Amino acid sequence: MPTAAAYTPSLLGFTTDDDLDTVINWGLGADSTAYIARMLTDPAAHGIDLDRTVVLYMATGSEWPETRLLVDEFMLPLLRENGVRFVQLARNGHLQADGFAVLDDSRRPEQLFARGPWTLWDDQESVGTVPQVASSSARTTSTTTSSPPSAASPASRRPTPAVR
Repeated sequence: MPTAAAYTPSLLGFTTDDDLDTVINWGLGADSTAYIARMLTDPAAHGIDLDRTVVLYMATGSEWPETRLLVDEFMLPLLRENGVRFVQLARNGHLQADGFAVLDDSRRPEQLFARGPWTLWDDQESVGTVPQVASSSARTTSTTTSSPPSAASPASRRPTPAVR
């Protein structure tokens, strides 16, 4: 019986000679951030060789200022201290054929590049989709209200994108 060739997925900026065994997708959310922080504080407990690990981040252009600040202040120093390869990517355009940009590829990252050539907002606007962001205004649940609360304009609900 013939043996099938092993499937090796293609990742931007990587070759089969990179000698990687762990690729972590970091979305900057609480769960993936907690996992990375825990892994960096005790890699042996997770069976991870940090020299053969890469953390990928896809810049959306819509990260909250607080998120960017916390990443720069706490997570990037952890990645630098442990020499973990951190690759920051962004889309070049709307089409798959436009490809991706490598914003940074370093074992000593100094900053989070939260915005690339094509943002998530650009993509959503190009297809007529506008995300809804919860507002901080209180809403009444009373049935005696004669009219619904006024909706904020889409521009005011748009997260402040990172510009670096």
